[in-house]
Order: sequence, then structure tokens, then C-alpha cells
Amino acid sequence: MDIRYNILKLLRQKRDFVSGEEIGDILDISRAAVWKHIDRLKKEGYKIESVKNRGYKLYGEPDIVNEAEITEGLNTAFIGSSVVCLLSVDSTNNKAKELAEAGAADGTVVFAEKQTMGKGRRGRAWSHEAGKAIAVSLILKPDIVPENAPKITLIMGLAVCKTLREQCGADAKIKWPNDIIINGKKVCGILTEMTTEDEYIKYVICGAGINVGQESFPEELERLATSVYIETGRSFLRKDIIKTLLKNFEDYYMNFISNKNFMEFIEAYKKYCINIGRPIRAIYENKEVRGTGIDVNSSGELIMLDENGNEITLRSGEVSVRGVYE
Repeated sequence: MDIRYNILKLLRQKRDFVSGEEIGDILDISRAAVWKHIDRLKKEGYKIESVKNRGYKLYGEPDIVNEAEITEGLNTAFIGSSVVCLLSVDSTNNKAKELAEAGAADGTVVFAEKQTMGKGRRGRAWSHEAGKAIAVSLILKPDIVPENAPKITLIMGLAVCKTLREQCGADAKIKWPNDIIINGKKVCGILTEMTTEDEYIKYVICGAGINVGQESFPEELERLATSVYIETGRSFLRKDIIKTLLKNFEDYYMNFISNKNFMEFIEAYKKYCINIGRPIRAIYENKEVRGTGIDVNSSGELIMLDENGNEITLRSGEVSVRGVYE
């Protein structure tokens, strides 16, 4: 970890003034070096008070995300053991694939302050103002058959939903299979991609894009998209949301991988799935069907009852829910 973040950690722990001499003794650096690192932290946006003969005190933090911020206090076994943070990238999923091909470890996290070619709904680009959203992708190497990989999308969906409810107090719900909504508008999209080799999973990339701090959206997106800030009226540090998300995801994911019992997870998932009990429209066998969502089965598939009373099993694809963005 960079020395300046060790200084930051010290200031957080003390919660009071810490002399440059004490910092230097603990980290085995000169007082001049302490001052230089403090100056860099200030330029990054950290609010640090400097008082002669008293030292330095942290009194405010910016909403920035970096490796040190994510890993400090992260209570996971392997998710986030390696973290890659970028200022800008075309897509965190694309970067994660590149890293996975180069041998990146299972559980590697890729975060970007800004995506220039993020992938959104119906092939639309998902873009966001730098510093206002969470664009994160996980590299996973599960020992499961390829047919089970789509379940990871549902795992991420419930992890995001739980995180936004716990961390932000937002009334987040899940729109099967890969969207999180608040008050009928999309706050998060999830994209899971898989690479196989000899019919085995080589790696899975699971990406999530969460609207956190946006105060408004372009006119063409106003009725479709929302953010945590818009819905709660409160600002949140993205690093806190990310760390909670990684923990929640790992808990669900490890239970799935270890126990191979998905039904317990599905019962939790269905509590927040808005497709159940609502009129829905879906594309099935290349044609539009209408009906009511009635269940999510043990395979993570959505079951609907069509207008003729027939049960249809939806494995993937576009599904619209009445009263939710179209």
C-alpha cells in the first residue's frame, strides 16, 4: 500500500491530531516526507487540518475510490484480494476479460471512475459522469458446469439489492433477470459474460453498473433511470457501497459454489423480485407473449402464466413489467 494511504489509515484511527514526528516514527519516514504525503492527500480531496505543534487531523473525505479505499476493512475471503482501479476505461467487463486472459486471480475486482463504452439495456451504451456511479466487474473461476453460470447474474442482483437496502436505506427491488429498480426506475444493470474451454468454464466476468450520485439524467432517460441520491436525497461514499456489495456477493456466491443448493438462495431472491404476481410481456421463441409472472424456479428461470393459461419457462431475454420503465 502506498505510504500516503498508511498515513491516512493512521489519521482515521486516531480521530485527533497526530504529530508529524509520531507519523514519521511509526512509518519510518522523515517529517518532510510526511508533509509531502499529506500534501498529496489534500490534493486528492481529503480534508486534513494542519496545526503547528499539534500535527494533522482528518476531518473530511472525498468520494473517491482506489485500491487502498476498497481493501481497507474489506471483510471477504477472496473477492477483492486483488483490486484494479482505473480513472477511465471503455468497459470494466472488457478490462476484466483482458486481465483474466493474462492470468488474473479468482476474485479480482476491476473498478473504473468512468466508462466510455459501458454496456447497457438493449445494447444501449451506459455512460455516467466520473465520480457519480459505480462501474465494477468481478473475475470469477467457479467449478460449475456452464449451464449454471447464468445463476451468477441472479446472485449479483440480490447482492446489489441487499446492499442498497442496507447501506443506503433505498427501497431497491429486482427485475428479473439483471436489473435493480427503485420506484419503477432502473438504478443498476448487471452483465455476466462467460468464456469456456473444452466445455468447462475458463472464467466468468460479472459486471454491475450502479447509479449512485447523479442528481439528474438527460431528458431521454428521465423516465427510465434513477440514482440512489435522487431516490433517498442523501449522498453516500461509493467505497462503502462497494465494500458492502463485495461482502454480500461473496456470501451468496460461496454458499452457491459450496452447497450447490440454489433453492435457499431463490427463496431470498423472490422476496424482492417484482416480476412475480405482476403482468409481464416477454419474448419467447421469437414471439411476444403476455401473461403474469408466477415464480422463479430452482434453476433461476422465470415462470409465467400466459393469457391462455399455459406455463412458460423463460431462461433469458427481454422481459417487461407493467408499471416499470419500458
